[in-house]
Amino acid sequence: MQDMKFEKLQVTEYIILLLHKFLMPGNFLGKIGDRHDLTVPSPLHHPRSPPIMADKDPHVLDGHAAGFVSRLFAFAMDIVVVAGVVAIGGWIAVLVDNIIGQLGFTTRVSLGTIYVFCIPFIIGLYFVMFWSLTGRTIGKWMMGLRVVALNGHPPTIWHSTVRAFGYAVSAIVFWLGFFWVIIDDNRKAWHDHMARTWVVYDYSRRQSGEAYQRFLEDNTST
Repeated sequence: MQDMKFEKLQVTEYIILLLHKFLMPGNFLGKIGDRHDLTVPSPLHHPRSPPIMADKDPHVLDGHAAGFVSRLFAFAMDIVVVAGVVAIGGWIAVLVDNIIGQLGFTTRVSLGTIYVFCIPFIIGLYFVMFWSLTGRTIGKWMMGLRVVALNGHPPTIWHSTVRAFGYAVSAIVFWLGFFWVIIDDNRKAWHDHMARTWVVYDYSRRQSGEAYQRFLEDNTST
């Protein structure tokens, strides 16, 4: 009887250990979580050392490729923001339609119908505008992430457009392109490969991508 209790205790401790390793960054399931030992590769040599004590100073993660969990939360926040913008725009379109109707004007196609067809372009504009200007959307800013090109700067309008189109490609097969970050050695989703971009940790508030620039400077000094 005591042996059975001991075995149950061992199993319970093992399960707790697995959950701990799964939830905590930097462990053997880090690809699913947020491993912090992967830096963005460059044509330079001698990459930065893995960060230490990341839980006390998040800035030590700057310049390292972002993990799946951080990107997932950032994307979820962006979805909330975009949904709010689209909802407000829809409300305005319906309001204008009602005003036009009260004034006695008739149109073949309502403004609301036109707005529905414009929604994909509004969503794309949100991402392309933020990526090309600052490298970070509202969600990525809140999670301390930044989208960068291989030169460390925000992607161009063209690359941002390709990346936005890549979102649709990544989502079309059961969102497999987004989950690709988990198994990709470079932590890239399909849209990252398409647009030749990286998502890195960057907790700085500057627009210039200070974290990635520091990563390049650290490598040029060796």
